[in-house]
Amino acid sequence: MKLKFVLPLILCSLLLNMAQAQITLTAANAPAIGDVINFALDTLPQNVSIGEAGANQTWDFSALEAHTTTAINIIHPAQAPNNEDFPTATLAQSLDDGSYGFAEVT
Repeated sequence: MKLKFVLPLILCSLLLNMAQAQITLTAANAPAIGDVINFALDTLPQNVSIGEAGANQTWDFSALEAHTTTAINIIHPAQAPNNEDFPTATLAQSLDDGSYGFAEVT
């Protein structure tokens, strides 16, 4: 009975030790209040190839065009409507379209 429990546990531990390719995100990676995140969308992308998988890749997205742009303003949760529904939020996102998002950075 113990072998049925211990063997899968050992195998899972070995697999977890081998899976070291993932990045680690911390609170330092989160946006701060006052930050503005700008992004654009090419609605008609052409001739864009992401290439092969693997290390040492270089991507060239210079052919893309910014057909639509959006700005996300990072604000204090108290500045956003309905903030009482998110009492543990440490920041809020305000989008150009009038929508809001809340997040808790821990």
